[in-house]
Amino acid sequence: MDFLDNYTEETQNSLKRAFMECSIIFTMSKDEKVNMLKGKMFLQMVLALVMDSGVPCTSDQMSSLYKQKTGRLIDKEQFDNAFEQLQKLDYLTPSNGGYVVHGQLKALMQKDIVEVKQIYAKLVDEMMSQLQLKTPEKLTEEQQHQANKNIKEAMSLYAQVHGMESLVGENDEDDEENSDIINKAKQGLDELTGNLLVEVLADTIAKPTQFQETAINLLMQSFIGAQIMQIDPLLGQFDEEILKNKTFVFDTDFVLNSITKYHSQSSNYRKLIKTLRRIGCNIVIPHEVVEEVVRHAQCAERNIKWFANAFESLDEAIVEKEATNVFVKDYYMWKFKTKKTDTLNKFMRDRYLDKSKPYPFMKDVIEEEFKCKVLDDSLVIPIELEKHRGELIEKIKKEIQLSFKNKWRDEEETESLAKTDATLYLYALSENAEARRSNNNDILNATAYIITYTTKSIRCAKALQIHQDIVTRPEILINIFQRIGEFDNKNKMGLELFDNPFLTYIMRQYWPTVKKLADFGVDLHGKSITRLEYDLDEVLHDMITEEAECEEINSYELLRSGQHEDVDQFFKLYDGLLAKNYSVIPMLQQMAEQYKENEKTMNQAVAEKERIEAVLAKKARGYQWYNENYGKAARKDTKKRGNTTNLKGIKRGKGK
Repeated sequence: MDFLDNYTEETQNSLKRAFMECSIIFTMSKDEKVNMLKGKMFLQMVLALVMDSGVPCTSDQMSSLYKQKTGRLIDKEQFDNAFEQLQKLDYLTPSNGGYVVHGQLKALMQKDIVEVKQIYAKLVDEMMSQLQLKTPEKLTEEQQHQANKNIKEAMSLYAQVHGMESLVGENDEDDEENSDIINKAKQGLDELTGNLLVEVLADTIAKPTQFQETAINLLMQSFIGAQIMQIDPLLGQFDEEILKNKTFVFDTDFVLNSITKYHSQSSNYRKLIKTLRRIGCNIVIPHEVVEEVVRHAQCAERNIKWFANAFESLDEAIVEKEATNVFVKDYYMWKFKTKKTDTLNKFMRDRYLDKSKPYPFMKDVIEEEFKCKVLDDSLVIPIELEKHRGELIEKIKKEIQLSFKNKWRDEEETESLAKTDATLYLYALSENAEARRSNNNDILNATAYIITYTTKSIRCAKALQIHQDIVTRPEILINIFQRIGEFDNKNKMGLELFDNPFLTYIMRQYWPTVKKLADFGVDLHGKSITRLEYDLDEVLHDMITEEAECEEINSYELLRSGQHEDVDQFFKLYDGLLAKNYSVIPMLQQMAEQYKENEKTMNQAVAEKERIEAVLAKKARGYQWYNENYGKAARKDTKKRGNTTNLKGIKRGKGK
């Protein structure tokens, strides 16, 4: 990575480890508690920035300010939502078309943030004073400026290299790692002054005063906070390193919805393709998919005749919901936005379709729009998977025939679509098989994924027992890239920890919560870089393929599976960690054993309850039978003898 070229391999590995550990615990986590923490920290950051601005802030101003401070571009709608929540909490007050921090809260925040600034200033001042005491002559103004800058950069690097130690409590010092910190301290200074500053740094780190230790820990916590909030651009680049080796196969629907410019999600899909291309992912657009896209374009004229006649009047909502042909939808959305009256035939001819050379024209359009090459040759399927092609095509074809859209397709179109889906699935399977063979049969997650909207190929592959998690939806990938900042972050320089007191202020409030979330038993230290890379790859794989089959779970099963979701997911995670040889704290082990013992006891209690209920039901049936057959006669006989029966069944006479 370019930004680390000047660092030693040891420092690169240490930073890589820190970023991957943060990614595994926080950034890529789908845990609800982690997401709640991120939400609270984001609201706190918004509050801090509104206060710092000194003027009433609108969502547009906040979006610009957030980009300026963090390098991240966030839609103003998110700030609108943040303002709404903060106003309900009585933290923000409307003022002159914007919002200001509530007066009492503002005073408290200012006090805390000023304190953070003073802590960092005092740390630097103390180290500068120690340097001046060691220097034979008074430092020049230029030397003071350079030394001040070096202290901040060296201590920031130290906090990044060793930042996770403040979270997991393990110290693994390495002289090679610290050589880069030494170089930071010496840069721009003469040899004597540089060496003396190194001594000051070494003394401060090795034997800090109580205040210095507190200040250094705050820097480390700020580093972790930047990762949790995903505002450190370097974090995204480490996650990008894992993603860049992936292959993404575009299916027909994804290409259709990406190439049509007026579709509601088109701009995001195009941005996704641009991001995949930029970070170096391998993009596969088979010529079979282009042929399907051409067929959709050719069917647009036929589709619009039914569509236009089906509704007396059309608006955007109806078109978005009801138009089944993407090109027809694109045409109407274009008309709504431009108010132009071109016919569909002219619209298609200008942009997508040449009736004399439909395939070459569409191929050129796709390559120009996506800046990706279409494969000229057919996808090659190895012999061991080729044998499944016929069965897979037939199963997918039956699924397609059941779909709503199929009423507008003829038999040839349905057959072609089934062949394309089957080919893409088998190709992705073969790509992953090659990856596993080239890695000595190590258990690796998928390296090739199909970007699609449909799950019919998953269902059919499961029926043939050749299923793998190799299907993803574009929205899931967009979410991942937004998490790591690859959609909007052009600044690849790391955050300066000293210059972000707001981040430190936030982490001071949430550090106990962060510690609890990280202390649930996972011991990330001691794992090799390779092990962490594989684990991060697995986390990314789970995210990429999540919800790919969500429509397959019926509501009743979903309800049952969610009854004890939080607890069950926790101990499922625990079992998964043990399977990966992660160590756990004794308390967690005791909890897990107690949980399983309680579960066993509960199951036994349920079984005993069912047994007793069965016995009682049998007795009840016997009482009912007896009552129906002998009850009346017995009661009549008892009355003649002048006896009654009390509630306990004790016979009592009326008297002698």
